[in-house]
Amino acid sequence: MVVSIFTIQLFGDMWSPEIVGRLADSFGGNLQKAVLILPVALIVASALWLVLAVKTKPGKGVTAA
Repeated sequence: MVVSIFTIQLFGDMWSPEIVGRLADSFGGNLQKAVLILPVALIVASALWLVLAVKTKPGKGVTAA
């Protein structure tokens, strides 16, 4: 569980403020426009998760020990 939380923080939450901040700078300092990317990223991530969940056959995933 700890590794899962660490991985989520490392590959997601740690970089998102930097990305949103750079987008805000590119939009002339408009943070409201930059934050609109977050729902889009959530929809894309959800779609990818759904596709992989449907394509993964039962029994091929990692089993708990």
